[in-house]
Amino acid sequence: MAADQAAATSIPLRAIPSSGEKIPVLGVDSAANTPEKRSAEVEEFLKPFVEMGGKMVMVSPRHEGADEAIGNALGRLGVKDEVFLAGMIRVQGKEAGVTSMKETMVNLGTKKMDLMLISDLIDVKAHLNTLRGWKKDGLIRYLGLEVSFPVPQYLDETTRLAATEPLDFIQVRYSPNMPQADKKLLGVASDRGIAVIANNPLGGGNIAIKSQAMKLPGWATELGCKTWNQLFFKFTISHPAVTSSVLTMAAPSLLAEIAEAAQGPMLDAGLRTKLLELFSS
Repeated sequence: MAADQAAATSIPLRAIPSSGEKIPVLGVDSAANTPEKRSAEVEEFLKPFVEMGGKMVMVSPRHEGADEAIGNALGRLGVKDEVFLAGMIRVQGKEAGVTSMKETMVNLGTKKMDLMLISDLIDVKAHLNTLRGWKKDGLIRYLGLEVSFPVPQYLDETTRLAATEPLDFIQVRYSPNMPQADKKLLGVASDRGIAVIANNPLGGGNIAIKSQAMKLPGWATELGCKTWNQLFFKFTISHPAVTSSVLTMAAPSLLAEIAEAAQGPMLDAGLRTKLLELFSS
């Protein structure tokens, strides 16, 4: 992507409630297809992302080798100090959690993470204590929780922790085909000043299949949407509790399409409901 194209699709910023620091509303997430052997493709994706002002790069331990591939790509691009690096803990035990985080940092080639999340409430009490210590020592800047799938047991307990624990971030799926987080969690996060990262904004699954046979509604084109993907992304980031949404690393062309949707008018509560009703049957 040329510099003028990157500027034309610059990503809007939103504030992290706990600090006031502003981050772009669009971030990227590692995927199962980002091992070291495909690091060149990771670089091809990250280059335009950074050029358009992208910052947040999320690395999940679910995707073996992705942290090293991303670290190498960021190093070759010379932008490792410019991005917002986020990782996760997905292991039982305090020491195992520490080891996991250290491995992530080594593979990324960094001595400090911007954000570390505890995934799916795994040994959450022990890891929260560790993260508070790491934050105090300057090894991480922010801490929080991640919910990989919005099932009631995860959402309910995460909502309880959000209401009682000092958290900076929560990551949760929120999209037209998975709006469950809006019932309680997003409201509590907003009230408590917790930033929300929404993942899987394009939904996928049945909603992707259904939308292929449907015409984009007129009110969506009035918002500047040219594709269903753009409308789905606008749905996600239009929620007032959402600070940023992470897109799984894919083709650079999809990145440009979604970055365009980050700008311009957004859905209000009524339009979000209208979109949900389109796919409710």
